[in-house]
Amino acid sequence: MPANQLHQDRMADLLARAGMGDSRAFGRLYQLAMPGLRRQAMKIVRRSELADEVLQEGFMAIWRDARHYSAARAAPMTWMTAIVRNKAFDLLRSSHARSKATGCDEYGSLADAQCDPGLGPCELAEHAQQIVLVGCGLARLEASHRRAIELAFFQELTHAEVALHMTIPLGTVKTWIRRGCTTLRRQMLAPKGLGR
Repeated sequence: MPANQLHQDRMADLLARAGMGDSRAFGRLYQLAMPGLRRQAMKIVRRSELADEVLQEGFMAIWRDARHYSAARAAPMTWMTAIVRNKAFDLLRSSHARSKATGCDEYGSLADAQCDPGLGPCELAEHAQQIVLVGCGLARLEASHRRAIELAFFQELTHAEVALHMTIPLGTVKTWIRRGCTTLRRQMLAPKGLGR
């Protein structure tokens, strides 16, 4: 059996035992999973202290929800990564939320997180503006379509992982993402950028 499969089987076993309240198994799971999950958190929040906060929240959720984990539905790291990514984006939204009137400003923090530090000031400003415009367009989508797109594009989940996370059929996820992207494209090409 390949080493990676043994590693995944070991983590699945530790998750199952943690789901039955075994704190020692959870401690071992933490040791095995933490480095990879911390890298995922850092990709999103870009600051060490925020990544640590995300990991704390993420592992609390993993401990609480371990009894619901199913190896038949997702690999252990896929399942735990989805939880940590959700916590990271929740943190960005809560700590940077500004005006709730339009729902646009919550994506300003995503602009900060997604910008390449090698870009010059003009390129950074343009990149940030584009992300905020996309965010405003997302805010106007149906909630289910918006969530599917956020999971797929901002959290980099596959369509299958989005379906698992949202507990809906894969075909529905693909339809929602396709329709949402079509609507966003129309909004971005419309005069004044976001008209419907």
